[in-house]
Amino acid sequence: MFHKGHFEAIRQEEWVRLYRKKNPAADRWAEGYGSIKHEVETQAGIFAMAEKLVLKGIHGDGVPFFDLLYALDRITSASMWIVVHETYARNVYLDGRDLRPEDFKPNPEGHTGGALNMVPAYAGYMAINAITGHTRSWVMGQGHCVAAIDTVNLLLGNMTPAHAERNTLTYSSALWSNRGSWI
Repeated sequence: MFHKGHFEAIRQEEWVRLYRKKNPAADRWAEGYGSIKHEVETQAGIFAMAEKLVLKGIHGDGVPFFDLLYALDRITSASMWIVVHETYARNVYLDGRDLRPEDFKPNPEGHTGGALNMVPAYAGYMAINAITGHTRSWVMGQGHCVAAIDTVNLLLGNMTPAHAERNTLTYSSALWSNRGSWI
């Protein structure tokens, strides 16, 4: 026998399917990216948020909502990739070339697992600020949070001059270099 929750799930799946069919940008985002997957419940919540933002006339920084979420998935994925490498490497080559022995840290360090958890949280925080056009305060900032925050900020170009001097992302040589001690 079916219970009420089963019918609600079917209705939700149908609504998500129809929303994606009518909204190509939403459909593109809903596909996810790499290890980032968007379950039906997540899609339903995001689609409802998109509708509510329209009804309230909230346009934030002016970037189309699903374009921002599409970019967010990529920033989050790239940030997690860098955070993993920060533990072991001094340099990471964005063009895919192999690391050389001198690219590795002599003594790996960091809070990799905790930092990986914080990357989506901080990237989401930055996204909601852009979506609403309202900057909130971020209270986490020590230990494993620093690696996540600094990595996302590096990719977004959201750094103070001191951070920019210590951490560089050079596209010409496809090299990211961690000269400071993030983790």
